[in-house]
Amino acid sequence: SIRTTTQNSLDDEENLTIATTTTAATTTAISAAAKDDEISLEYMNILLLKENANLRISRANLFFVLLVATGLLVVNIQMNHIENSQRDQDLGRPKHHPWPHVGHKLQINASAFTANDYDCLQLDTGNWPSERVHCELSNIEIYGETDLLYDFVVEHFDDEYCQQPNEKLPTVRHTSSGCFYYEKYNHSYHDLCHMNRTFTVSAFEGEGCLVPLNATAVNLLPEDMSMDVDI
Repeated sequence: SIRTTTQNSLDDEENLTIATTTTAATTTAISAAAKDDEISLEYMNILLLKENANLRISRANLFFVLLVATGLLVVNIQMNHIENSQRDQDLGRPKHHPWPHVGHKLQINASAFTANDYDCLQLDTGNWPSERVHCELSNIEIYGETDLLYDFVVEHFDDEYCQQPNEKLPTVRHTSSGCFYYEKYNHSYHDLCHMNRTFTVSAFEGEGCLVPLNATAVNLLPEDMSMDVDI
């Protein structure tokens, strides 16, 4: 009886050892699984942070591109004025500014005025709420020879501040110089592009550029040629 009891005690100890070992293994497995889940969650967080960082970088790059484009436009206009001023000085001209400043116009006569590329224009002809003009240099082949000519590009807008492009006719273009007739308005125009990044609009009634039509940009200030301007 004593031997049997002792054997049972040994069996119980062995079973307890096995149970303890199994429990430890199970705990280790659970811990490992939890650690794997924790690593997976941490990896997902890292991916999410990386994606957010990439998104912030993309937004920053877009803002930088827009900032650079705006800066280049401003620098381009300012360089235009500096070049004009230097040209006047080289030619011994007086310090009167013969080209308009940004937001200004030179009213040549009642039907013609000069302004800067990309100035927003509110013309008193009333064809559009606002228009924006710029000149583009293009290569035209005539009789086998290539000439450098300008395209006169006009953007049309549905608001007064050149912010909402017209959907049906956002842009029209024609070569600079020459008479162009617009049947819709019964107006003809003899427009010019200048090397100093300005343009001149000349408006006429009907066809043929024969009868002058009063035209000006009412939103641009007149350039005061009586003032000494030194940029």
